Amino acid sequence: MLMNFNSTLKIDLIPIPNLPLPTPMRESVQPMRIPRVPLWRRTAAWALDFLGAWIFTSFATGTFQAILFVLFWLFSRVLVVTRTQGQSLGRWAFDMRVISTRMNRTPGLIELTKRESVLGLESMLVMLALTTINPTNGGGILLLLPIAFDFGFALSDPQELPTLHDRWAATVVVASRRGYSLDLKIKRLLALGSRRMR
Repeated sequence: MLMNFNSTLKIDLIPIPNLPLPTPMRESVQPMRIPRVPLWRRTAAWALDFLGAWIFTSFATGTFQAILFVLFWLFSRVLVVTRTQGQSLGRWAFDMRVISTRMNRTPGLIELTKRESVLGLESMLVMLALTTINPTNGGGILLLLPIAFDFGFALSDPQELPTLHDRWAATVVVASRRGYSLDLKIKRLLALGSRRMR
């Protein structure tokens, strides 16, 4: 006996409303914000390194002093910094270090030499300006313009504070946990002195 199954099977589908398809969750990855150092602290660290180089080269005069100043600057801010995790004496005193923006670590000799050759020449001009300025010769003040322009450039971006020498060498100065905290110790001494004067 043969059965004939010619009947078709009908399935009624329930219409589904047009809903948006689920999209995979995307995490917006924000780059880690490295704490930048205020410009006044950077200037104070530069001034400490500048005074050290000036005192070290003060026995010489004229062109020999200028050349010796730049050489000492490069030694203390390039060779020493590669060995001390991005810290010169001034940066150590104010808890900061220089890092490469490309590698996020202490810059290499080439980056530091690029950075510090510019800053060393500007610092040498400051030394010459301070030794030549007198009441009869105000032209020495023009020698302060390069470093003022370099550090003043950082004011154009208050978040990142990039100086011209930092941009050129792709470096940035960041806060460090390693250092002497000279600025905090001076603040405590001033606070203690003002309390005692009352």
